[in-house]
Amino acid sequence: MGTRAEQWPKERLAAMAAFFSQISYKSTAEWKEEIVSFDPNKATTAAAGDALPAARFPDGTLARLSPGQDSRKVFADWLIAPQNPWFTRNIVNRVWSWLLGRGIVHEPDDIRPDNRPATPSCWPIWSKS
Repeated sequence: MGTRAEQWPKERLAAMAAFFSQISYKSTAEWKEEIVSFDPNKATTAAAGDALPAARFPDGTLARLSPGQDSRKVFADWLIAPQNPWFTRNIVNRVWSWLLGRGIVHEPDDIRPDNRPATPSCWPIWSKS
């Protein structure tokens, strides 16, 4: 999404973690491969044993999840929605960085209001929501 999550408040990180709380891992015959799958029976608790907060998208919107629904799909649908500016700006910046060696915003994973594009003429277009 182009942001550095380590700078997010703990509550925001925990709300994002709720999207990925019901996954399980399975080994395969290939030593370097692992299958990640949705496990509806897995408890939605944090590592410390506390209940996770309700899942919230990075923009703060509360996610509506049904029991037995894979919350990762709900998150993926939100992420690629046309109204979501997080994904489009990030993917454009990453492709630009891959092709030209430097993103419109540098570092490619550090898109924030006070980290302006390297080319000032890009700022009016880039800052629109």
